[in-house]
Amino acid sequence: MSDSTTEAPLRRLHHALVQALRERDPSGLGRPFTVAEIYQDLVPYRSHRDVLGVEMNGDYEHLLLQLLAGAEGLVSLESEHARREMERELTRSNPNTGLFREYAAVDVHLVAEHIPPEADGDVADEPEQAVILPAPEAEPEPPMTFEVVDAPSVDDLAPGAEPEAVSEPVASEGPAPAAASTGASGLPGDDGVCYWCRETLPMRENLNFCPFCGTDMSVEPCRKCGEALEPGWGFCILCGTSRGDG
Repeated sequence: MSDSTTEAPLRRLHHALVQALRERDPSGLGRPFTVAEIYQDLVPYRSHRDVLGVEMNGDYEHLLLQLLAGAEGLVSLESEHARREMERELTRSNPNTGLFREYAAVDVHLVAEHIPPEADGDVADEPEQAVILPAPEAEPEPPMTFEVVDAPSVDDLAPGAEPEAVSEPVASEGPAPAAASTGASGLPGDDGVCYWCRETLPMRENLNFCPFCGTDMSVEPCRKCGEALEPGWGFCILCGTSRGDG
């Protein structure tokens, strides 16, 4: 495999995708994977931007759009319609680089003739089998003993006395914990991070757009296929999954 620092960005994205698939299943390079799997699990922007040499989410999306549109014949889509639409979008003066999210469920195949061979360093030598010695037997601990103390009965109380009530703990006073940052929709990102680039969001009440990738925080992804859900939508327009489903 060639040095990734000297490769074109598109080739770096392709090699990172192949490497991620090899790590997931070395024998599964011939099996399809979805568009959503690429940007959500296999080569997400947040963990691969340095490897790909991109500084902004928009640059990452433009690279992925080129790959899926068939640039250099590195991958193929099962939907020719989806491929043509992405290819047509790239010809526009101001293309919608996130168009591939509309085809999140479309299957993608690696083109066999362009799959780079494994480098010598990609597969580690099989380690020598270690000799495992039996652990020394631990001395048994003495059994625990408990002293049973009889609780006073009602007859033991003084005439007219009432049993003591158990006082409930009183919460200590102090400042309430800071709320998670919310977007324009009033909903925070997952665990305080951006839905799209997974960066940690600042603690601001007027957080309408992600300061790292610029995505509108009122738009969140479908939990099943990754399609963008507009405010007020109850179901995904691509796979029909309910917005509240995990």
